[in-house]
Amino acid sequence: MAEATFVLSAETAVPSRGSALPYWQQRLFIALQRREQPWSAHAQLPPSQTVIIGREVSL
Repeated sequence: MAEATFVLSAETAVPSRGSALPYWQQRLFIALQRREQPWSAHAQLPPSQTVIIGREVSL
């Protein structure tokens, strides 16, 4: 465990003009998502051994 490297994926929501959701709902969803703790904190993974690969997703 001491030499393990953990790889996580993360998605970040970004607002989109062509969305079916109204802009205020997009902003609310994004704000709630940003308040969440990262998965590495939930799983209590050591930051020095954790790699997070992310992407942006339009709402």
